[in-house]
Amino acid sequence: CSESTPVYSRVMTPYASVDLDGANAQESLVTMAVLFHMTFMGQSIGEDLRQLQVCSPVGTSLETMIRLDESVEQGESAASDSSGDFFMAASDPSQENAVFRTRQLPGLLIEGPPGTGKRQTIVNIVADAIGRHKSLLIVCQKYAALKVVQNRLIAEGLQDRIVMINDLNSDREPIIRDIRAQVETLFQQKTDIQDLVSKRERTVERIETLERELDQFHRALHEVDARCGMSYRELLCELIELQESTPPSCPTLRQWLAGFDMPGLTRIREHVAPLAKLWLSARYEGSPLASLIAFAADEKSIAAFTASFERFCAAEKHREKVQQEYPVYSTRFETEDMDACRDWLKNANIFVNLTDEERQRLSRWFSFFRPSAKMAELPGEKLLTGLRGLKSRLERIGTRRYSPLFSPSLGTLSDAQLVDLMKSTYHVIEVLDDSFFT
Repeated sequence: CSESTPVYSRVMTPYASVDLDGANAQESLVTMAVLFHMTFMGQSIGEDLRQLQVCSPVGTSLETMIRLDESVEQGESAASDSSGDFFMAASDPSQENAVFRTRQLPGLLIEGPPGTGKRQTIVNIVADAIGRHKSLLIVCQKYAALKVVQNRLIAEGLQDRIVMINDLNSDREPIIRDIRAQVETLFQQKTDIQDLVSKRERTVERIETLERELDQFHRALHEVDARCGMSYRELLCELIELQESTPPSCPTLRQWLAGFDMPGLTRIREHVAPLAKLWLSARYEGSPLASLIAFAADEKSIAAFTASFERFCAAEKHREKVQQEYPVYSTRFETEDMDACRDWLKNANIFVNLTDEERQRLSRWFSFFRPSAKMAELPGEKLLTGLRGLKSRLERIGTRRYSPLFSPSLGTLSDAQLVDLMKSTYHVIEVLDDSFFT
């Protein structure tokens, strides 16, 4: 339908109450509705919906599943030690954290695309519940998904701890038979429970020892050495990079070192070795100095460079002197846009030509525009916003009520003086009105 389609009626009518098959029928919108009873044979959702109407989901896993309370913090729960873990399938830290959080109320909602280990996590949740002597109910709309979970549990050796219910009526006898067989099997097995507990404790102790060793290896691998400023891992990466890279070609250095004998080379190495740590920390290869190249210079070039360098040193000394005399100017600042600073300096003559009195007045504004982490908005910005609002209100007043005779004099009065003047004026007007009427 297009936007211009006419509406035949806005009153709710039964379905097909309007004959739209006539010869003169035109395209139009008709308001209709169809109501039907959704409960039918084998449809258990109707009873579930009726129970949900009288049962509050607050504090239950349903509250988590349908996200009624979005304010619940979804942080990681503290993992217990290995003695309280009953995992049977391989898992990563996020999956283990999901199992730990299922022990807490109101529950946990696990989402993820296919292949992310959701069924694997379900297997560990079941094993964890069995290990902690808890009962667990797995429900699913599709039989195929439940069958996959059952096969995973059987593959992990939990076939004597689970029962699958497909149809509540037809599966009643097989379920009772399976439970009886499981109980009989448990009583027939002559297993020393204490021996199993001892084996588990030894295994847990071995796991915790390996975890502590792995943690120590991790800290040793990533801990930064105070002498070189690098970690062992970073050193290995640089050594591997040097080993795989092509050795640098230094023909000029070879020619220069060719004139030294072995004792002379040894002395050079002894002098250069202490400078290695300074060279590495300076990272010369990645600095602008690496772009400098040697060049031949005549006496005039050297003299020009010397003069420029002396002016630079004099400017630095003058800057330090100004910072000591005027601490308010010593605020350091950093910028990444040097071109913008250069453009600003081109038009900075207005500040150079200021008098000392003007500079003093200007310096009083620095504190209003100095950034601070504690301030969401600069005080100067607040003042400017207020001034802009005042200007806008003054512009809306207009000049119609301006009086050349009275306005300049009234503008010099304070608020208290204006209030007193208004009271006196009202009193004079009242006196004049009384005299006029009498």
